[in-house]
Amino acid sequence: MEKNVVAFDFGSTQIRVAACTFDDSQPNGNIRIVGNKGKNISGLLIRGKIVDEEKLSKVVSDLFAWAQGRFQNSTKQVSVCASLEGMNYRGIRIKADMGIANRKIERSDLRELQDKAKSQREDADDGSSVVVNIRPVWYSVDNEVNTLDVVGKECSNTLYSCFVAGLVSKSTIQSMNKVFTSSAKPKRFYPTASSKAVGLVLPSMKNESFALVDIGAETIGVAIYNKGVLEYEDSYPFGSLTISKDIAAGLNVSLKDAEAIKLEVGIPPEDKAKSTYEYVTESGEKVTFSGSKLSFFILARLEELASYIQLTVNKFGRSKLGSVILTGGGSLLKGIEVPMRKVLELPVSVDQTKISDMSPEDVISFSCAIGMAKLYASNERQINCDKKKPSVSARTTPEEPAQEPEEEKEKEKPEPPVVSEGEVKPTPGKKSFASKVSRIFGSLFDADGYNEQENKS
Repeated sequence: MEKNVVAFDFGSTQIRVAACTFDDSQPNGNIRIVGNKGKNISGLLIRGKIVDEEKLSKVVSDLFAWAQGRFQNSTKQVSVCASLEGMNYRGIRIKADMGIANRKIERSDLRELQDKAKSQREDADDGSSVVVNIRPVWYSVDNEVNTLDVVGKECSNTLYSCFVAGLVSKSTIQSMNKVFTSSAKPKRFYPTASSKAVGLVLPSMKNESFALVDIGAETIGVAIYNKGVLEYEDSYPFGSLTISKDIAAGLNVSLKDAEAIKLEVGIPPEDKAKSTYEYVTESGEKVTFSGSKLSFFILARLEELASYIQLTVNKFGRSKLGSVILTGGGSLLKGIEVPMRKVLELPVSVDQTKISDMSPEDVISFSCAIGMAKLYASNERQINCDKKKPSVSARTTPEEPAQEPEEEKEKEKPEPPVVSEGEVKPTPGKKSFASKVSRIFGSLFDADGYNEQENKS
């Protein structure tokens, strides 16, 4: 059945919306983008915190009404999903296992493990957070090699698993819900960086190991994928806006003019260091500066931003990564690849994904919203597929005895939890510099909570 979904990507300066349709009866079908639109919200939302609820609600309402008008089957229900900047979203690894005695693993076993992992997290929580999605990182059958492809495999003893639960504070969920009308409440929330990975490069890089770096105005998100599986995700409270502020202060121009200079000129190459550049400001004033002066303002801050990305790369393991791909508005800075390669010591490129009828700039701008729509469609198709193929096999777990097939068939099957992209946190061990940063700037990647959860498991 064809379904409609509207995905809201809340950025620091704009809300970007993608209106999409998909057929939930097609397991591997594509989504169809029927419209995309952005609207300026400067000053209404700062690093995920709502500043002006009334004005933001008006913008959201107008965009939702516009999206509804894009659907030909406008009488059908429209589902909504929304992004959360990394600073408001964190992931916790959870281990779970179940006994399976000499039979093949079924999809219903994986759903049961997900329920168990979700209950573990909710029992350990103090009630301040909400599990908005949960996804598997790996499964292990009878202590065999970790994998995600276990359905249909023979298991003689135990199925082990590792999940990532995506957590959002209740106060954040309540604030976000206030800006939506009752008929357009988000059904699911997704992190920004991994949503962009799904919307951009993942389809063509499923067999590779890479880091997608989303450089926004006020935050940087890093999502690391290994052969199609999200292995790690971090977020930092710095973005390309800091570069614009340095240019504005150094050249004595407005922030708007500094942003224009940053995008038009970019990082001057070494052979242009002594060249003189001229720029006419919005007020008509002519500003002159050398290439070396502009490079100084940009590179000093850019290397600082790259050092935070390096933290994530090092925690995952530099040797495991094949490349780094840049996206987000900050990636449009001309020449950004060169200093990034120098700091990260890895191949670095700006994403060049093409989507028909969309400009390269729009592809980058709307990649998060499109990725969320893809994630939502995947979730719905999985649920629909599971409903069509209920399991009636007996299972044995350490906690409860085996059930006869007839009894199992009669039991009401629980709705499968959302399997979505989440954040993965550092492996247990010594507290790194990243842990100290998290205590200074808030719970960015919750290293301590992750260690505690691992130890409990």
